[in-house]
Amino acid sequence: MTTDSKERSRSCRGGDGVPQRVLVVDDEKHIRDILASVLPSFGLEVTPCENAREALLHPMLRAFHFIITDHSMPGMNGIDLTKRLRESLPFTVLI
Repeated sequence: MTTDSKERSRSCRGGDGVPQRVLVVDDEKHIRDILASVLPSFGLEVTPCENAREALLHPMLRAFHFIITDHSMPGMNGIDLTKRLRESLPFTVLI
């Protein structure tokens, strides 16, 4: 691990040194795979979901620090998902 990646890794850890958790919601597998391979280098723990329904039903939904969602997905789109999540997770960062 290079010095830069060590710095990035430290910057995304909570005060207790535990990696912050990211839920990635995207219907395109290659996008989920790219984010799942890149974000850990920043010290983030990534969980992928295929769609909004899967994300909303995730048993650990409240444990995520960040949620990254695609805008255009079949069924519920990213905007509607974000609105639903904002009601129940007011302090989670939604991207």
